[in-house]
Order: sequence, then structure tokens, then C-alpha cells
Amino acid sequence: MKKLLVLFLLITATIQAQYTIKGTMNPPHKNDWVILYKIEGARQIFVQNTNTKKEKIIINGKTQEIAHFSFTLPKEAKTGSYRVTYAMKGSGFLDFFFNKENIAFTFNPSFPEQSVEFSTSKENKLFKEYLQAIDLTQHVLDSVQIAALQKPDASQAANYKKAFANVADVQKIYLNKSKGMMATHFIKATVRKNAPEVITSMQTYLSYIVKNFFENMNFNDDVLYNSSFLVDRITDYIFYLNYSEDVILQQKLYKESVAKVMTKITKPNFKKDVIEFLITQFGARKNVAMVDELFAKYYSKLPENLQNKKFKEEKLKLLAAEIGRTAPDFSWKEDGKKYKLSTLKEAGKYLLIFW
Repeated sequence: MKKLLVLFLLITATIQAQYTIKGTMNPPHKNDWVILYKIEGARQIFVQNTNTKKEKIIINGKTQEIAHFSFTLPKEAKTGSYRVTYAMKGSGFLDFFFNKENIAFTFNPSFPEQSVEFSTSKENKLFKEYLQAIDLTQHVLDSVQIAALQKPDASQAANYKKAFANVADVQKIYLNKSKGMMATHFIKATVRKNAPEVITSMQTYLSYIVKNFFENMNFNDDVLYNSSFLVDRITDYIFYLNYSEDVILQQKLYKESVAKVMTKITKPNFKKDVIEFLITQFGARKNVAMVDELFAKYYSKLPENLQNKKFKEEKLKLLAAEIGRTAPDFSWKEDGKKYKLSTLKEAGKYLLIFW
């Protein structure tokens, strides 16, 4: 009996020293695998992978198929932001906080962020609750502001002040609720700096948003750093907030917004990750000028030990034949004579045809 008691206590201690992350997809995704990553800076670090298990359940008298998956983390697992990925393309992932507690959630894989519901996890339940509350109050404030831009009215100033106060109240309530929790870092960072008075000029309004976009985001906060939060906000700022249909103006906005982002980042490792991320993004858009700008103005000025020469060679190689580049040189033989692209002088222009 003593041996059995000791064995039971050992098993119980082992179970208590582990944490579980359980997810349910409703409906199931076409893929039957899920990968767990930990987010660190602009990178995702592999943790585990598993397969999903399908099950049929009855909801409101109708048979419905769902898929379960589960991960087990040891007691020494790092706290921070984690990601479950179930598709390599599109928005096939879901991010959440892990702060030494079990986590269970259900979501629709077609729109994970909007549909996720946490049944277990104080941190994630509180942050989800906050996002829903702040979205509602911010929407009311934005509606008053938009109405003032479209057709100014004397009553809008009072309506705006009331909505402004409601937003501030929600922020205060959830900052108090989240004291001592990981979620408080993200609640502070998502507090949008709204203008204290209603604005009636579109240009003034847009300038205010751009100028104050990063106001409450602490780029030296390790909790924010080890999540996708800062990279997501950088992406929004550069590629969506600073937008113009005019090609020349757009390039100017890209350069200015990148420059502002770089002034915010002081950690060399994070700066490297962000620059590499932006180079990849601009490379995918075939924006050769911005790739060159990032390499010359920012990447080459990083400490030597942080620069990845292979990364630079590969990215530049991918853009070697883009518009604006000098064509890659090559040679061939024709009728016994050797020719080289860079030394052709018989004509003013040449047409290269590849098949």
C-alpha cells in the first residue's frame, strides 16, 4: 500500500507539473496536423507538432463534425505568446498567451481570431473580453468622428466627449482587472491615443493618427517583443496606414514610415529581425528600390555578427531580373564564336527571350 501511495503521489506531481493546451476546430480544417510555435521577436520557434482527431457531435439536434488537438508543456516551459498553425498559407494560425496555466479554446479555422472562444485560461479570456469591449466603445467614438468629417455639426462635440470618456473608462477598468497579468502589457499597448476633441478636417485627422500610432507601444517591453504584436503593428503602419495610389508618393511614404519604425527599435536583434521581415515583404511585392534601401541604410549598419550574408545574397538573387536591375551576365557560343551579354555592341537595344 505504501508503494502504491508513493507511486500515486509521483504521478500526481508529474501531472500537476505539466500544462495542457487543448484546441477544438469547429468545423475541422482540411489538414489533419497542427504545429505549436513560440513567438520570439519576428521569429517563430518550433515547439511541438501533433495530429487532429475528428469527432461527430450533436448540436441543436444536428450532427456536426469537429476536430480536437492537444499539446503538453513541461513546468519549465517559457511564458509568452504561442501560435498554433494548421495551414502554411493564408491566416492558418491562432495566437494566444501562455502564463503557467492550462488553456482550452474553440475556433473556426476559416476566421480564427474573430471566432476563438477560451473556456480555460484567465489571461486569454480577459484579453478577449477586453478586445470585445474596447472595439464596441471605439466604434462609437469613430462613428462620431467620421460623421464630423463628413458633415460637421455643433452637437457632435458633446457626443464625441461622451464617447471619448467611455473609451477611457473601458481602458481603465481592464487595466485594473489585468494587474499582475501578462495581458496587461497588451492592453496598455492597444490603448489607442484618440484626439481629446473632435476633428473636422480629414487631413488633420489622418495626420493625428499617423503621428500617434505608436504612442502607447513600448518597443523595449520583453513581453511585447516575444509576441507577434509589434511586428503586426509595424506591418499595419508601413503597408496600410501610410498608403497612396500615387507610385512616387507611395515610395516616399514607405521610406518615411520605415525610418520612423527604425527609430522606435533599440534592441539590435529585434531590429535585425524586423529589417529581414520588411526585406522579405518588399521583395514579395517586387519593390527593388525599398529592398536596396533597407539593405544599404539599415541592414549594413547592424553589428557585423548580426548580418546574415547568405540571407542578403539569396534576397538579391531573387530580384536579379526585376525591372530596374542590370541583367545577369552570361555567355554562349554561336557559329564557333563566343558572345557575352555585357560586351554586345552591334545594336543599340537587345531583346532577350527565354523558354
